[in-house]
Amino acid sequence: MTLFALLIVMALERVSKKSAMFHIATISQLYFKLWIDKGNLRDKPNYLWVVCIAAIPAILCFMLFAWLPLFFELLVSILILWVCLGCPVTRKTYRDYLAAANRGDFQACSLHSMNFGNQGGELDNVGKQLVLVNYRQYTSVILFFVVLGAPGLVFYSIVKELSIQCKEKHGRVEDETAADKILFVLDWLPVRFTTFGFLIVGHFTNALSAWLHIVLETKINTYDALAKVAVAAEDVSKCDKHLTEPLQLVKLVKRNVVFVLMAVAVATMVGLVR
Repeated sequence: MTLFALLIVMALERVSKKSAMFHIATISQLYFKLWIDKGNLRDKPNYLWVVCIAAIPAILCFMLFAWLPLFFELLVSILILWVCLGCPVTRKTYRDYLAAANRGDFQACSLHSMNFGNQGGELDNVGKQLVLVNYRQYTSVILFFVVLGAPGLVFYSIVKELSIQCKEKHGRVEDETAADKILFVLDWLPVRFTTFGFLIVGHFTNALSAWLHIVLETKINTYDALAKVAVAAEDVSKCDKHLTEPLQLVKLVKRNVVFVLMAVAVATMVGLVR
């Protein structure tokens, strides 16, 4: 059932244009507004509030699945996965970035890159930021859905969006919030699996030492761990930073998504995933 849901949603992602109003980023903002209106959500909620805010919809989802027949559970799972996977706004921003890069408009490139999270707009960091974006919007979503089901995916997605909101409200990306720290813990194992995939679909020998360096490292953040292995796996040292490197790294992470889906298929065949 898990693999079936993944294949359906990935196919929909390829052939359809999802409105931003049906994405987790928009839906979570409406959910957070309920807490803000009641005066329960501060600019920087503590650990307990972050867990409560994320756990409530996850628990409701779990209770719903306990009551629903299997067919309707599948339909709801597909809907939740479709809502959480990808991001139409980021996809459009990335296309705009490529268009600006192709015409050599570096100022526009910088502005577009900031819209998908490239802090400061430094073009040297665009490719690495796109690796993180792909992980957050595709690979981590798939992994949480496979391992913890739709309830686990809901919990992860709410924490992720709360982390983004706290940064946008506070305006200081260097300040680590409770949501950031919880997200770091949630990401720790999926990041190691994701970067292992980079070895398989990229230059294994070049990336192995980088992966071994980060695999048991407890303090390296998600961005640096992904970037370190991705750059080694794709060997972008001779690429220009504003166009060729981002394109090459995006190709790498796309191949990695295919690898993850193949791993899920194998796990399904041997009975590890239902």
